[in-house]
Amino acid sequence: MSTYGEKYESRLNATRDTNPRQGSESNGGLAINRKRVHSDDGDEGEIKDDYDDDEKEEPVPNGEEKTAMVEEQQGLIRFEVVYNDSEDESMRRLTELKNIFQKQLPKMPKEYIARLVYDRNHSSLAIVKSNGHVVGGITFRLFEQRQFAEIVFCAVSSSEQVKGYGSFLMNNLKDYISANTQARHFLTYADNYATGYFQKQPILL
Repeated sequence: MSTYGEKYESRLNATRDTNPRQGSESNGGLAINRKRVHSDDGDEGEIKDDYDDDEKEEPVPNGEEKTAMVEEQQGLIRFEVVYNDSEDESMRRLTELKNIFQKQLPKMPKEYIARLVYDRNHSSLAIVKSNGHVVGGITFRLFEQRQFAEIVFCAVSSSEQVKGYGSFLMNNLKDYISANTQARHFLTYADNYATGYFQKQPILL
């Protein structure tokens, strides 16, 4: 297991220059599948870039996201990057995250979710409560040489929603990818239930 910002260099060689998977069928939750997010100009599936440091503005957190920020500052939640390194703690984190995805994305095949969460080419950014339990996360795959990361799954436990965890999670993922990799783009597939979430996120690096 890797805590936030640690041990990522060992992952780069395993995730380089492989074609991204096509989105598979899903009809619920925040699965990053099936349909590409539409841009304002009508383009579909475009990987967008907004990496002009002079023009970037720090996003102002909304009320819900402020709640998540306060909880992190108080030590009630933390973020961990975890992947399948065969360690017991890593596998426990991934299993909890897999169970959340399977519950929150009921129309996606459970075997498909499990296969990608445990796949060694994928990593996950997990929200971990102070009691050690995972309450949400994002699973992603890095394509280092092509300078983008594919977001595969994104979900938060139903009991922990409306706290701003989703937006805070996405912002932490952006920070992590920007600081630790050469990726400057995100690729997402989203169904009709998820497009609203991503349209609200300033997810351009």
